[in-house]
Amino acid sequence: MQVILLRDVPKVGKKNDVKNVSDGYGRNFLLKNGLAELATSKSLKTAEMSRAKLIDEKIKEDALLKESLNKLSLVELILKGKSNDEGVLFAGIKELDVSNALESQAGLTIGVEYIKLEKPIKTIGRHEILVAAGEGTTKLWLTVEKEE
Repeated sequence: MQVILLRDVPKVGKKNDVKNVSDGYGRNFLLKNGLAELATSKSLKTAEMSRAKLIDEKIKEDALLKESLNKLSLVELILKGKSNDEGVLFAGIKELDVSNALESQAGLTIGVEYIKLEKPIKTIGRHEILVAAGEGTTKLWLTVEKEE
């Protein structure tokens, strides 16, 4: 049985893929749960157009992300946090905090999944942060200051 996947299905394929599956699996699981539809000539054309649209969107998104990564190397963020006398923050700075600071201070929207921190930042000072998206990577500087 030939089906078109309507969603990503683990160990089967991704959305809009055309797959050959056994009749029982197709009827009793994929079609019944709305994960796939029968592959007809009309649905194959629709799936091909959807796939092309997704590819175009991905290319545009990657170009926008690459442009944002180029701008990041010029950015230096400043965040303030409550700390003790030794300069240790009470609450660590996480990827979401960096993403929000990028949007508010630099006007760049970078998803949390692209910001790479080994662990939350817990000290005052200047920290280097890696931002990796696809094949492109860049670094930015974050200065953590004591909140008065």
